[in-house]
Amino acid sequence: MLNTLILQARFVEDPELKHTQSGSAVTHPRIAWSEKFKDNESSLFLSCSAWGKLAEFICNYFKKGDMAVISGKLVTRTYEKDNEKRYVNELIIEKCNFCSSKKESSDGAYTQQQAQTSKSYSQEKFDMDNTMEEDEDLPF
Repeated sequence: MLNTLILQARFVEDPELKHTQSGSAVTHPRIAWSEKFKDNESSLFLSCSAWGKLAEFICNYFKKGDMAVISGKLVTRTYEKDNEKRYVNELIIEKCNFCSSKKESSDGAYTQQQAQTSKSYSQEKFDMDNTMEEDEDLPF
């Protein structure tokens, strides 16, 4: 079965980096997106989780209000509170890409640091794994 969710959404709050007792990095940001049907617009919210280097990447480069394209798998987890079983739907983030336009510096030009942050963590890994040799012919 296929369980992949891809959303273009905004961060509702600044992602906060935490560490488990074993030292693994984790963040639990909330995201939101809007849907418009005729004259009605509704906002939808979803809790997320990201682990390891991806969690560090999200906390370093995204803040409240930033837009991103996020993909991952949707899971339901349970917990007990006040002797009552509760269910929570959550997106386990597998990839996170920049989406909103780059912010301009005071003179209207993009800074080198802004240009370097334009790739996502997953895109950088893809670029390193899929480099072509100079003597390889293109398929077209």
